[in-house]
Amino acid sequence: MAQLELMAAMVMAHHSEVQTVKAALLFVVAKDVIKAEFTRAQLPEIWSKWAGRIGAVEKAVEVNVWNPRPSALCKFCPVKDCANHPG
Repeated sequence: MAQLELMAAMVMAHHSEVQTVKAALLFVVAKDVIKAEFTRAQLPEIWSKWAGRIGAVEKAVEVNVWNPRPSALCKFCPVKDCANHPG
């Protein structure tokens, strides 16, 4: 849901005329769809939630160090020499 929330916030930030974003993630293999709707009124709350996380991303960009974090997506990652890669 966080991915949908952030993408909706960016759409509304870039397009001032957009008042509502209806979004969905489709997981084909799992045969699942996650749907969400966000309004412009929610933007302050969304941005404040993400503001605390941006510092870590900015630092990673600055020093070009991306620490691995295991997740369900590891099997799709192109970095095969990572300890978290199942391959």
